[in-house]
Order: sequence, then structure tokens, then C-alpha cells
Amino acid sequence: MNNQIATGHLMRCLSIAEALRFHNEEVMFIVADEQPIEFLSQRNFRYIVLNTQWNNMESEVKELTKIIIDKNIDKLLIDSYQVTYKYLNEISNITKTIYI
Repeated sequence: MNNQIATGHLMRCLSIAEALRFHNEEVMFIVADEQPIEFLSQRNFRYIVLNTQWNNMESEVKELTKIIIDKNIDKLLIDSYQVTYKYLNEISNITKTIYI
């Protein structure tokens, strides 16, 4: 979510996150920039900001990989129109991915 992207992606992910939390699943958001922090904080979700460009997802692979390994993330939901085959392939090699 930012000045160019509407809140639809975030709202969809928040709905999924709320359902997961209801079933006692641990949920954490990993976001490119600080724009969605207010929404996430209001709903008491943890988050990590990558400080990357939302429209260049391949540039975040190295940092995201480190986070996945450090936090022992075993499943990752990805919601973006900017995702590439290379991005999905690299992330899928280290954790289960769900792409919407």
C-alpha cells in the first residue's frame, strides 16, 4: 500500500491474517515500506519493513531470505502484481509459498 497502490492488497491480507490468528496461527507482515504500518498496528499485527521498492520485488530477495531464515518462517503468503518467476522460485526454495 502506498500512494500508487490502493489498500485492496492490504485489506485482503488482513482478512486472511485475522482468520489465521483466530485459529491460533502466528502472523507477521513483511512489507516493502512504512505505508501500511498504521493499519497493521491498529490491528495488533507484528511487521517487518524491508525499506525496498514495492515495484522491484527482486531487489528484496536477499533481505527477505535472511528474514525467512532468521525468523524460521515456514509459510509465506505473497500478494503482489509485481512478483516475478525468479522471485517466486528463489523464495520457494527456502520456504513454502502461497501466491495470490
